Amino acid sequence: MVNPTIHLCAWLILLAIVVIEAANLAEPKVPKGDLHIQLDNELATISSTGEKLPAAYDQFRNVVLHSHIVFKEDVSTITPAQLFQMAADAQREIRPEMEQYEFGPRAIPFVMSILAVGREIYFASPRGGPGAFTFQYVPSPVVKALELCQQDFKGTSGKDTAHTNGGNCGEVMCAHLYYRCNGPSAQPLKGQNGRILTVQTLKDQKDIVPKAPCGGDAKRLNWGCNLFVEKEGLEVLNVKEGTPYDLDTIAGGWIEKSQVPTCQ
Repeated sequence: MVNPTIHLCAWLILLAIVVIEAANLAEPKVPKGDLHIQLDNELATISSTGEKLPAAYDQFRNVVLHSHIVFKEDVSTITPAQLFQMAADAQREIRPEMEQYEFGPRAIPFVMSILAVGREIYFASPRGGPGAFTFQYVPSPVVKALELCQQDFKGTSGKDTAHTNGGNCGEVMCAHLYYRCNGPSAQPLKGQNGRILTVQTLKDQKDIVPKAPCGGDAKRLNWGCNLFVEKEGLEVLNVKEGTPYDLDTIAGGWIEKSQVPTCQ
């Protein structure tokens, strides 16, 4: 069972520690894309021990890119194919955003998740560093769900193992952003007909394809986001290509684009 002892930011810091090439984060940059995909500058300037890093730093840095869009109407009217296209467009916004900060190619995430719930859409890109990460922090809806998944997996497999990717996936981050944005009074995701989708860029950097939630290895030694999204009551969309959309008209049109603070 996860030991809830370390501050929330400690877990988030472990989400995406990556090797970089002399990135410079002297000040936040204005996102270039329509979906407002943006580097979490605050998180990227904190070390794994919570210390402030210098603006120019060529060792390890925490890298997460995300965005939040609010619409006038319920996003349930946005089709799965349109959500796929939005996720693909968000993925394409990552490289120019990272290049603004002079990140090297090894630090650029190649996966993007999208969560559609209520009148909101959340985007989040995981980026794992070397090795497997663990997460320990104060109780929250997300960590409680992860704990229950771990308990369920132990009950069925007899193995007390952690999330196969250490909990650093985009599906987990999207859920975290939802609860951070809506505060202590946030309604549980389960029961809200939330939809989630993840895409990834192939090695040729040209094609973007759907990516199923991680789900443990062939020998069932681990569990993954397949259990997490089920526990959160999220529908994983089965769509392989996108269709056009217009942010000014879908779901009544967008009214706010922002970046939700990841740390409390």
